[in-house]
Order: sequence, then structure tokens, then C-alpha cells
Amino acid sequence: MKYLFVINPKAGQKKGLHLKEVLHRKISWNKDIVFKVIAPHSTPELEKKVREEMEHENFSHVIAVGGDGTIKNILKALIYFENTKLGIIPSGTGNVLAANLGISKNMDSALNTIFHGKEKIIDIGLVNKKPFAVVAGVGLPTRIVESATRKEKMTFGHWAYFLHGLKELYLAKEHFFEIEIDGKQITTKASAVFISNAVNFLSPFSPLAPQGSIDDGYLDVLIFKLKSLREDFFGYLSFFVKYLRKNLENEDKLQYFKAKNVKINSHEILKVQADGAIVSQTPAEIEILPGRLKVMV
Repeated sequence: MKYLFVINPKAGQKKGLHLKEVLHRKISWNKDIVFKVIAPHSTPELEKKVREEMEHENFSHVIAVGGDGTIKNILKALIYFENTKLGIIPSGTGNVLAANLGISKNMDSALNTIFHGKEKIIDIGLVNKKPFAVVAGVGLPTRIVESATRKEKMTFGHWAYFLHGLKELYLAKEHFFEIEIDGKQITTKASAVFISNAVNFLSPFSPLAPQGSIDDGYLDVLIFKLKSLREDFFGYLSFFVKYLRKNLENEDKLQYFKAKNVKINSHEILKVQADGAIVSQTPAEIEILPGRLKVMV
């Protein structure tokens, strides 16, 4: 087996070099393991470099050394190599996919999973043909992603999203959506639409839709219909209490659907985020690729 380790290009040159040195030190003593470590200089180069490496050499595993954004960009290349397995060494801001799969942030534990774990087959989502592993979103989630700076994410980790989330909830704006869910038309006002592939896109907090699954062949669609926090404080308070009690089944401010294909249009053009990055805009088509990715867990 041959392993290609891909280090997050946004980690910075010094951190990238440090991770390369650490990986070489932890792996090179084992002469039975054939591996290569690359650290592209930019996100666009990451996809191109991974595809070039995969076409040049027959790697059995591609290892993402980074967070959900790194994995998303690796998927752009990996989606063309169906038999290649994904491994993860979580070192990003949220590491939500790793958390959903039970992969440790400890490098030694993550390496043990890569070399001695088991293969799990999971689904992949597409937003206008661009792959994602965790969640896509329109409205509130997009503004949260845009407002959290790189420095804040490096300093506070996933709490940067949480802090900006509070700010954006206070200022939340409703939008008019026309949503088609497996052919069924819905017209509604909402502050956010989430299309989730993973069980819990809010990790480390509790999931909004615990009935979801990353390998069931379906997307989980959540339409969040609350106004801003400043306009409806008690509405949010009631919602939060139900959330803590894990009793959102009858919450009329949160509509939930399972779907294989979702089309989202809005009266104004809105940006669409997927796994922590802006990837497209409305109108957007989100679909599921069942059982499309093999990952070591």
C-alpha cells in the first residue's frame, strides 16, 4: 500500500514544514510503509497537485492533514479515483467530519487509524457538482463562514464560528426561498437552509437532526424559520430549550426533510457555503452520491 499525505496549504510555510518533519519522523522508521508527503502552496494548487500525484503513482490512500476545508478540496480530486481510501489527521478549525467518524485529533491515534483501522463507506454531497462531506448552507451559515477571519479561526478554533454565529443570529435576515425537495415544491421565508450529509454539522454541540446518517444515501434538509434574535428573543429561547431537551420534532420553526436531490432558488442571489467555504450561489442544486467514498475509521 502507498500513502499520500496532503498538508493543509493554509497552515503557513513554517507549520507545513513542521508537520512534514513530524510525519516523516513518525512513519519513516517503518520500512514496510511507502509514503509521500506534499504541502501545496495554495488551495487551488492542492486539488491540481493531488490529481497529478494520483495519476502519476498508484496511491492506495490519500491522507488529509487539515480540517474540513482541506478534505473538501482533496475530494475534488479524489472523486475521480473510486478505489482510493481517504485517511484523516485532524488539524483544522472544526474537524467536523473527523468528529462524526470518531477520529482522534491526536496524531499517533489518527495514524494508527489510517494504518490499522477499518474501511467505512460514506456518502458524498454535491453543490452544483462541487463535492462536500459535511454540510452545505444558504443564508445564515454563509454569513457566519464569511465573517470568521483566518486569524480568529487559528486563535479560537471552532469557537470563532460560535462567536460569529451569535452575532449573525442577532442580525439574521429572512429570505424568500423556492425549494424543490425530490420534486416537491416548497415556498417559504427562512433565515437559513442547511443541507447536511453528516449526522452532526454542529460538532462539538448536539445535532439538530440526530436521525441523519452519513451512509444512508440521503441528505438531511433543515429549514430554519426564526427571525433575528433581536426581533424574536423568546422564540429563540423556546427553540434553545427544546434543543437542549432534544425535543425538536414538533418545532414549527425548524422544518426537516430527507432527500436525494434538492434545488434551492431565492428571490435575491445568495452565496452557498459547503464545509466552511463559499463554493457557489443560488440557484443551487444539491445532490447525494451514495456510498461514494471509502474512509479509514
